[in-house]
Amino acid sequence: MRECFNDDCIPQGMLSSPQIKRYIKSGLLIIIPDKNKEEVLRKQLKSATYDMRLGDKALICKNDRKQEIDVAKNNLYLEPNSLTFVTIYEDFNLPKNVIARFNLKVKLVHKGLLLGTGPIVDPEFKGKLFIPIHNFSSQGVQLYYLDSIISVEFTKTLDTLSEDYVENKHKNGNIDNYIKESNPTESSVYKTINELKKKLSRLNLITYGSLIAAASVVVSVAYGGYQLVSGTNARIDGVFREFIKKEEIYQENKELTMQLLKKIELLEAELDSIKKKK
Repeated sequence: MRECFNDDCIPQGMLSSPQIKRYIKSGLLIIIPDKNKEEVLRKQLKSATYDMRLGDKALICKNDRKQEIDVAKNNLYLEPNSLTFVTIYEDFNLPKNVIARFNLKVKLVHKGLLLGTGPIVDPEFKGKLFIPIHNFSSQGVQLYYLDSIISVEFTKTLDTLSEDYVENKHKNGNIDNYIKESNPTESSVYKTINELKKKLSRLNLITYGSLIAAASVVVSVAYGGYQLVSGTNARIDGVFREFIKKEEIYQENKELTMQLLKKIELLEAELDSIKKKK
């Protein structure tokens, strides 16, 4: 098979794995920096795409500040509702008549991640991609150095020889310049959630203060009610005790009265008997 890439060897349209492989082996489309290029190519090449891997640099923008992460040493943690810029391990080396399209691996989409750029790379681009990834989920996502994160497809264009062909003016992708010149860009979702958290925190302080004040009032009322009930109970108890004493006295007097009545009855009987004898 001839190693050529003009319109006679490979037709226009989306490239399949044999065509992608031919390009890569000739130093085009993608530059694989690994020593074991053949092994990597077998692993990363799919039927009509190539899986590109996570690079060693990432940029996290939070609270209007940017922090560069060495992914090779620390891996990469994507916070919930955050925006993180990542680099790709492989370099592009697109010829004049090929464009690339890319998107996140489906397994990452299922974790709540979303790619934040248009997925087209123009012809003649050389260098690394620097792409933003949104984590729209409520859970953090851990990524590791050299993880497969994007799938790339390639399409051979139609007319590249016309005098009206527009050259790519941004064909060199210098990651260091991207990171240095980029302005801190924070996820609007993350920022909104943080602001809501602050407002809720202030509201909670007010609420807690109100609850404490209300609790103090309840305790005061309860304590006052307790004192009132205690005083009332003490008075009732005193009256009851006094009643018991009087009842005891009444019972004692009742017994004496009954004894006296019996004695009076006996005396009256004796008087009647004396009167009859006379």
